[in-house]
Amino acid sequence: MQEISQIPRVAVVKIENGNIDAAIRKAISLIEPIDFNGPIAIKPNLCDLISSSLGVTTDVRAIESLINIIREKTDAKISIIESDHWVASADKEFEELGYRELAAKYDVELVNLSKEQKIPIKINGHYFDAFRSPRILLSSRLISISKMKTHYQYRFTGILKNQFGLIPEAHKAKYHPYMSEVLADINGTFKPFLSVIEGLYSMEGAGPAEGKPIKTNLMICGTDPVAVDTVAATIAGINPRKIGYLKYAAKNGVGEMDGIEVLGDPVQYRFEFVPLLSYFLSSSAIRILRIGRKLDNFGTRVSGFLDQAYVAILTLKHGFHTTLTYGSITKDAIYRFAKATIRRTLYRVKKKLL
Repeated sequence: MQEISQIPRVAVVKIENGNIDAAIRKAISLIEPIDFNGPIAIKPNLCDLISSSLGVTTDVRAIESLINIIREKTDAKISIIESDHWVASADKEFEELGYRELAAKYDVELVNLSKEQKIPIKINGHYFDAFRSPRILLSSRLISISKMKTHYQYRFTGILKNQFGLIPEAHKAKYHPYMSEVLADINGTFKPFLSVIEGLYSMEGAGPAEGKPIKTNLMICGTDPVAVDTVAATIAGINPRKIGYLKYAAKNGVGEMDGIEVLGDPVQYRFEFVPLLSYFLSSSAIRILRIGRKLDNFGTRVSGFLDQAYVAILTLKHGFHTTLTYGSITKDAIYRFAKATIRRTLYRVKKKLL
């Protein structure tokens, strides 16, 4: 993950009279030049079978505008991508939210990441050591286009959280206790070259799906996903430095929260949020899950260590020991294992200190 050195620019443009196309074109023009060579994969926010007018999913007209903008500049192959969710499959979302009709009109490919061939890649990240990546993510440049919503557990959801949908599993709840690390890995590995927040309608209250729609008439656009989320959260009246995963991403080089040049129309809202007690309880539940899993992992390691120590003691005492788990073990094998363990431990300690 490389640090971003140049000052990030974020465009904020009002959508006048519902004209999404004019707004997205103006927003992109403010941050140009942008290289639209492909292949290009567009990732909308299709987290549910709920209309964009309720502030939940990306308006299909914004995707149509992006396709036209790309086609005017290049002949790049364009795909629209999404993964299955526990509430619905990506195929069902494509069908019911107008994306299948759009794809047929413009001859673009719809790709269900959950069905795409998976290629194991090494990440060595904050959560993922390795990741089973859908093939298309390894051969395409990415545009992420999300909504602007409150989130009852993480305060806010925009571009970085939209990228959570790149994980090709339908049931993603197991990653929730590690959201900061997971999003840093996903956004650092599959970083969008263009990040767009379509905010004709946004969501306040109990987002990301059960809140109240609010007509914000905004298009927010930039090339740095962290900067885009920072500006969007600020516009929504949410302190971006209280969004844990956003701070973590900035700290680990995914993008910038500081020194952002904001271009376009000055706007400000104050989104309603869930009651503080509700937020405290839901976020505490996530933290407790994280602690519980750490304790479970710790218990597993301790149990394994005690089992190995038992075998080692018997082997050193008798010179030889046989178990169903480890087979035949000699003193020399115990010494080699101990030396290797010490070397690995010293290497990890040295790596952390550096």
